[in-house]
Amino acid sequence: MTQWLLLAHRNVLRNGRRSLLLGGTIAVGALALLLFAAYIAASLEGLRESTIRSGLGHAQVTAVAPADGYSDQQLQYGLDAGERARAETLLAQEADVRRLAPRLQFSGLVSNGPRTLNFEALGVDPLREQQAFGAFQALVEGEPLRGGEAGRYRALIGKEMARRLGVKPGQSLTLMTTTVQGSVNALDVDVALARIDPEGLASAHACLEQSVTYQATDPDVLASLATVLVATGEASASPTVAARAVKLADKAIALAPQSSQSYIAQMQARFASGDTEAAFMSGRRAVALNPLDDAIPARLGLLLFVSGQYSEGVSLARVAEVGCEYVHHDAALTLALEDYRNGKYREALTRARQLANPADTAVNLLRMAAAGQLGLTREATSALDGLQRNKAGSIESELAARGYTPELIALLDDGLGKAGVRLAGLH
Repeated sequence: MTQWLLLAHRNVLRNGRRSLLLGGTIAVGALALLLFAAYIAASLEGLRESTIRSGLGHAQVTAVAPADGYSDQQLQYGLDAGERARAETLLAQEADVRRLAPRLQFSGLVSNGPRTLNFEALGVDPLREQQAFGAFQALVEGEPLRGGEAGRYRALIGKEMARRLGVKPGQSLTLMTTTVQGSVNALDVDVALARIDPEGLASAHACLEQSVTYQATDPDVLASLATVLVATGEASASPTVAARAVKLADKAIALAPQSSQSYIAQMQARFASGDTEAAFMSGRRAVALNPLDDAIPARLGLLLFVSGQYSEGVSLARVAEVGCEYVHHDAALTLALEDYRNGKYREALTRARQLANPADTAVNLLRMAAAGQLGLTREATSALDGLQRNKAGSIESELAARGYTPELIALLDDGLGKAGVRLAGLH
């Protein structure tokens, strides 16, 4: 054995340049093979991880479906609430399971008015979705989806769909799909809507003003702009702005007479201009056009309630509340005001806490008044300190401009007085 090793050694040394060239060739070839194998392995791992992290997940749990995956109706093989709860409980007990993110997958039609496209969508829990996949998802424009009331009727869409539909963050689209019972349902959503605080409303206002210059016949743009003019308080403060909001909403209805969103915008604009009866007619028309959208009775109910039609307003708020995991802001505020009006201050305070938003004057006033009635001066002071104001004039005049009856204003002022604050002195 030693002799053969010695002969091999001598043979290598006999022609050093040839041996060196051959050894270099072998080394380079081996290095190339190793690099190629590493590249392929990294590519496959990257593809696998990007597929998992971009939204597919490591595993998906559904009801048993046929081999071809065909379903006769929406969510036919989805999990109901009980099955989902049991599945989450079992999976949460597994040490290797880090995140659980529920989803609803469905398809239908999406329209901006003039154009309609097919779509496939996912209904998600924004917080859990962000925790599981947020680091691997890029948002080009707008804001991420948020949970709770702030995230209702919000949608994120792809760049290409946004381009084809000509929509920007803050504008609305109409989704139409079939329900699990097989009937057709439609819903208006806002595209990656900016925040509902004054800064977000100002951003949406500026965007819509630009949009209306080149989409002057788009009913969704016109209705959205009318809604924003009311939401910012400009329509309540200025008759000129209120008249413009009404004109925009009227034009939106003329262009899309079957759009519930246009009638909602007209309702809010008419109410801000002081034409309450006409506003209520618009709201009832919106309910008739889209009876499955709980936001419509919620908004109409609040306007009816603050104008003194308490019974009908509360009835509509109850309708909007039934079967909803997250109660619409306007329905919750109506019910909170009703509790306060009936002397149920603790219930009113609980609802006001759930609606807490420094930019929402009515909610913060209600919270302060309910706390005052209960003798919770510290909480009333905290709500007062957190109240954000960006408008001139007194809060009392703002409430009056927004249609609140003198009776409601007086009731709120009574609670504020017990907290050591007077409505007339708040600016």
